[in-house]
Amino acid sequence: MGKEMEHSQEQGNLWGAQAWDWTYLFEPMSKPLWTAMLDSANVQAGTEFIDLGCGGGGASLLAAQRGAHVSGLDAADALIQIAHKRLPRGDFRVGDLESLPFNDNRFDVTFSSLSLMFANNWATALSEMKRVTSSGERVTIGIWGVPEDCEYRHILKAIANTLPFLPTGSGPFALSERNLLENMMITAGLEILERGDVSVPFQFSDFETMWRTVNSVGPMQAAKQLVSEETLKTAILQATQPFQADNGNILFNNRLKYVTAVA
Repeated sequence: MGKEMEHSQEQGNLWGAQAWDWTYLFEPMSKPLWTAMLDSANVQAGTEFIDLGCGGGGASLLAAQRGAHVSGLDAADALIQIAHKRLPRGDFRVGDLESLPFNDNRFDVTFSSLSLMFANNWATALSEMKRVTSSGERVTIGIWGVPEDCEYRHILKAIANTLPFLPTGSGPFALSERNLLENMMITAGLEILERGDVSVPFQFSDFETMWRTVNSVGPMQAAKQLVSEETLKTAILQATQPFQADNGNILFNNRLKYVTAVA
């Protein structure tokens, strides 16, 4: 088994461990980013649309509501099963961003929200995105903004501070450096069309809901292999306090970004 396949399977196991919570608690908070990306890529009736790192199919649902023909790929079988149930007519497959199981020039819009940074080789994944996108059509990629614009960074830092060492692989902010993603897309042969940033607040009604939500994320599952759940929960609770109102509501303001290009 190649390193890329091993990496993909490892990611699939992590992100699929609490698939329901990821799909219905964490994923929906990305809706403002998805909407901006769909608008930028001009997803409409008849668009052949692929969501890479589709999770439980949240963005695919929005694309389907616009009349697009949807496909999706994710490393986690548990998430793909949920996407199939939500969109039975969609073509959802388990797979690797670096070896897409789709023909050349297959899609009008190739969409990847908050998934590229977790690929083992970003350049290979971008090359694959270009390959499956019809010439002159669009590739749109969503990533985290710079850490200073994302209050949720305090939770990520709290988790990291509990660990005896940082797990190998890329973290959420790996592609956030100014112009890094744009330059890689240009190197992959894509022509930048538009870029933008979007307010994506993370809101929770109380800490227990937040804990359940955060617990569903792949890097959190990896952290739980190194330290106890109690240690992680205590660290996250302490980091959350400055962002919690008297009524228990919790709010982290974040700015995420997207880049849309022509293949």
